[in-house]
Amino acid sequence: SARSTEHSLKWALVPPQANAPLRLPVSAFLALFLQTWPVACLMLPPCCGHASCSPWLRAWPPGTSRPWQPRPSNGAYEEAAEGMRGLPLSRTTLKARYDAGELKRPPSVAASPAAPAPAETAKFLRMLKTREQIRLAKAAGAPWPWSDDDVLNRYKFTNVKREHDRTTAWLRAHWTAKHGNADAATVLFNCGVFRVFGTVAFAEQTGWTADMSAWNAFLERCNAVACWNAGNHAFTSAYNRVRFNAERSRLPLDVYDKELSTLEGLRLAVDDIVAAPAGGRLSWRAVCTRLRRVSGFGGSGFMAKEVLLDAMGWPSVRALVRDEGDWTPPGPGARRGLNRLHGRALNFDGGEARFITEMRLLLRTLLSLDPEFCKGVSLDIHDVQFQLCEYDKYCRVGDGGHVHPYRPHVSMNIPDLPARPHPHRALLI
Repeated sequence: SARSTEHSLKWALVPPQANAPLRLPVSAFLALFLQTWPVACLMLPPCCGHASCSPWLRAWPPGTSRPWQPRPSNGAYEEAAEGMRGLPLSRTTLKARYDAGELKRPPSVAASPAAPAPAETAKFLRMLKTREQIRLAKAAGAPWPWSDDDVLNRYKFTNVKREHDRTTAWLRAHWTAKHGNADAATVLFNCGVFRVFGTVAFAEQTGWTADMSAWNAFLERCNAVACWNAGNHAFTSAYNRVRFNAERSRLPLDVYDKELSTLEGLRLAVDDIVAAPAGGRLSWRAVCTRLRRVSGFGGSGFMAKEVLLDAMGWPSVRALVRDEGDWTPPGPGARRGLNRLHGRALNFDGGEARFITEMRLLLRTLLSLDPEFCKGVSLDIHDVQFQLCEYDKYCRVGDGGHVHPYRPHVSMNIPDLPARPHPHRALLI
């Protein structure tokens, strides 16, 4: 560019020669320094600990004769810092993210887990006692109907104790009894195979795997296909309806391969899952948590819990795992059941810890309401978790929702169930 002076001259910035000294006024150095360091950092003393101070200011040790040590902490600061990792420190940005829905304040109800109302607990207990009555009546050969509850007579519900269900009874009679000396890792893997597919037909086809290193996913795929070709389901409808439905119209090789990949991951991880200190034991929660880290066994923890409960039937697993009876992961159905008992929206999610606390309180209430029944069936927190899922199904009938009808085994020779008015409609209101 050009400037108008007495003499019109053109000027431009010319780089200095290599040996020429660089001379800048003091004000230029000051301006450069202020651009590099914010004024707020320079005006705050090193001892203030302000988050905006530069690291070298905050880390400067105090002028004492003893070596500088960080202030002892009870872990609260570290926990808070970890929770804010990745979040901006600007209040304006935080407010904008909150208003946009990115940051949600937890609902106030989530801070106060409690037992359900006495009337709701009584309904839940009555369902449990009636279901156990039906099981005993069926076992004694009594004719249908086995109770005066039309919903429990006409629809499919699990027993109060999971060990009494037909699939679990088959597992105990054919695998637990015949392979009772198996080590914990082998037991856990075989129980994983059993529950990932979930049908007796597949378990009979594949058999027990004594050597995990010899397990072959391709052979297991052939076993699943053999079940399908024989007109049987390899997948159960109890845990994942999508997998079950995939077998109804076509040969679901892609679904088989996905689940076999899950089992391969379990095979590779099972030794670490059951690893314990020499002569030590593991808590039920610790083993379940390790199992949930395997792809396909995470989520709500329902499948991990299923597998571990099966494995607890073996002496090697009971010697390794210590179950205090105060923790179990709640599945989706159990969460809906708790929401029904507490009068909340079915999709309410207060977090896993809240649901577990509510299950503990519910179990404690049931033990106080009818100690004779609870002691007779050895009711524990795992039973409560399963029956909360059944309670959700029970209430769903009254809502007009879909629940699988009860289809008795052909050996029972029971005719088609006639329609009856529901005498316990009040339970569903």
